[in-house]
Amino acid sequence: MGKKGVRLGLDLVGGVHLVYRAEFSEEATEEDKARSVDRALEVIRTRIDKYGVVEPVIQSLKVAGKDAISVKLPGFTDIEEAKKLVEQTGFLEFKEVELNDEGNPVYLDDYLEISVPEFFNKDETDERIFVGEGSDGKYYPIAFLVREEDGNLVYKDEEGNPIDVEELREIKEQIVGELPSSSILFQVGSPALLSWITARGDDGTPLIGKLLVEATPNIITKPTGIEAEVGIRWNNEGRVVFDQVAGRLYNSGEYGTPNRALGIFLDDVLLSYPQILQQKYEGTAAITGNFTPEEVYRLANLLESGALP
Repeated sequence: MGKKGVRLGLDLVGGVHLVYRAEFSEEATEEDKARSVDRALEVIRTRIDKYGVVEPVIQSLKVAGKDAISVKLPGFTDIEEAKKLVEQTGFLEFKEVELNDEGNPVYLDDYLEISVPEFFNKDETDERIFVGEGSDGKYYPIAFLVREEDGNLVYKDEEGNPIDVEELREIKEQIVGELPSSSILFQVGSPALLSWITARGDDGTPLIGKLLVEATPNIITKPTGIEAEVGIRWNNEGRVVFDQVAGRLYNSGEYGTPNRALGIFLDDVLLSYPQILQQKYEGTAAITGNFTPEEVYRLANLLESGALP
């Protein structure tokens, strides 16, 4: 990886046990090396957790005195399948909540109740994603709503297989039971079952990871205690697109509502959904919340790792 990152070579050690050996640029400091390894660990864990691998063992270690990452995947018999799972290119993107014509947030229930399916936001033609909370606190995709070539809207799973509407209703009931009003659901802290769409600038440019320059964990000590946040910085294009998105979300609803939420997705997994607090950020922003120091380090690592180096 170009800037002080990890370049990963692959060894296979019996069964499906993958060992990735790290190589660093000459100018990388020990701190750079440690953070790069931590970043790779977080990305690998997120990808494996998404696919429900039972009791994986993912850890850093030394191989002949060099930094490495060991990945053990119980239950896998196909080495190529395991490599594909770990090494797939990650994709970091930012999404917003779909709104209807009245400016209210759209939920999965809203789509399930309409008899002639049409996207509520007709300007956005890409897929909708609906998520449910996993045991680790992340939000994993339960369904995608896509428009087929014949114009019909179809629910699909992550592999692109159609999902029956009744099956989807059952999944929904398992997640939250009977949904309360959208505002109440969101205020108790759950973005589950909202319709998330791509966040775009005024010219349609999507807000994605390649526009992000860096994400930095910041631990601030105050008389009232420790505050932990993630500072982010955009490139020139990202600065423009982010401010356009921020201005639109800021003016679309009150603080604390889904209208103001910006969803941060890595490989379709919702990592965080901070509120937009101002109309312009001019290239830099901070993701705040009731984070622990460990959580901000983890989030910063994932933000900088839209793809394994």
